Amino acid sequence: TVQDRLESRGVVESHWHFAPGIELEVSDGDRILTATGLGFQFRFAAEGAVWRVARSTYHPRFGVSVPNWKAIARFEGAVATVRIEWQPCTS
Repeated sequence: TVQDRLESRGVVESHWHFAPGIELEVSDGDRILTATGLGFQFRFAAEGAVWRVARSTYHPRFGVSVPNWKAIARFEGAVATVRIEWQPCTS
């Protein structure tokens, strides 16, 4: 479990970058983020934040850009908690 406590009055977002080949899905009123790939499935359950998914790029070396995804958790107050669970993929 990851918990962030902030002292800010502005908009706060936490960016989570994922390796190429990982697929992201948001569900349950934008409270659950599921990341699937590389033989695993991760579930990120947010309290005090909502998820959205955006395109990003990974740069493994100079001059190389590989498309990937990132998840953005937008804080709704001063405290956000993310519980992370994982399991091997069955398919």
